[in-house]
Amino acid sequence: MILSDNFDETCLMLGEEREVLYEIEQSRLLTMKAAWLLEHGRPCALEACMAKVSVAEMLTNMTDRGLRILAGHGFTDDSPMERYFRDGRLQPFSPMSNEMGRNTIGELLGLPRSY
Repeated sequence: MILSDNFDETCLMLGEEREVLYEIEQSRLLTMKAAWLLEHGRPCALEACMAKVSVAEMLTNMTDRGLRILAGHGFTDDSPMERYFRDGRLQPFSPMSNEMGRNTIGELLGLPRSY
């Protein structure tokens, strides 16, 4: 019985790690593609908006997971997690909200305005 509980926990943690790695790599690749396009003088508004939305959501998810792992200690001023959480909560709103980014992505793809 103990072995199966540990096995289930291990599988759950590996599933979490896969999600974390997926989100980080997705955000990194979108950011690098937007930077490459900008560096080569090509239009990159679509990729830049996609990267902004992806990174903001990834950061929010990562800080939420970090706080769940650290529990109450993550909210203390002694913990760097408190600052990461505070800064991560601002990303979906600055310099533009994720909804504005999604609307821009839709418009750049030729979809009608959603507002």
